[in-house]
Amino acid sequence: MQFPNENPINDCARLNEFLDGEMTASEGRVFEAHIVQCENCSIEVELHRGIESVPDDIVLPADFSKVIAATAESQVSGLRKRKERTVTLAIVAGLGIAVFIVLGANLRSLISVLTFGVEKTGAFFEVIGTFLLNLVLGIVVIVKVAATQMHLSDAGVLVVFGLGVLLAYFFFSGRIARLRDAKR
Repeated sequence: MQFPNENPINDCARLNEFLDGEMTASEGRVFEAHIVQCENCSIEVELHRGIESVPDDIVLPADFSKVIAATAESQVSGLRKRKERTVTLAIVAGLGIAVFIVLGANLRSLISVLTFGVEKTGAFFEVIGTFLLNLVLGIVVIVKVAATQMHLSDAGVLVVFGLGVLLAYFFFSGRIARLRDAKR
């Protein structure tokens, strides 16, 4: 059965109105007739009714939803009142001024300590980066010289370099030692 001037697809679109109790009594009866014919809507209604069912040992007050709504509204009332926003702004401004007064005399020393820390951290990472770059360049030079002495082509150089990287990986990860210990 269809609502006037609507097709079955729109009937299914009104499922939430039915579940929320927003239909008039006559619309509800018409939609119940639709549920009998529409498998999708009947499944949704059954699932919704299964969720809504409350165990018998739990008793909810009659005005439960009103109490929840009132509680939620009272908890966000501070966001709506102009006076509370003004008081909050005054407190934040006062705290900002207090911090400025306390740190005002020591602001230069605080900035110099932070600058010193940033400089030392940067220097540490620069040393580590330079070390790694020199390590990689040294390995490349050694592989290139060894490959030239062995008269290898560029492909041979890549193979030797790859084998060297694998050997270094196994050596530093301790897998060679574990393999040696496993054979004993």
